[in-house]
Amino acid sequence: MENSQLPLVRSANGAYDAWSRLEGHFEKKSLANKLFLRRRFFTTMMGEGDDVLEHIKLKTGGAARCGRRSGQRG
Repeated sequence: MENSQLPLVRSANGAYDAWSRLEGHFEKKSLANKLFLRRRFFTTMMGEGDDVLEHIKLKTGGAARCGRRSGQRG
């Protein structure tokens, strides 16, 4: 965490509260951001010689940032 981020979490009542404040400040859940993440998720390709497990981690991490769970539609 950078020093510039400390004022955002200084008065937090725990780790979850601190994380929620940081998420609300840096990762807005607007429609444009959701569409951007969805597009990036579906257009990401594995390069030749890349590690399969790392590619899967990248894909599943992107889905988690979109607020989606396995099997969820929308």
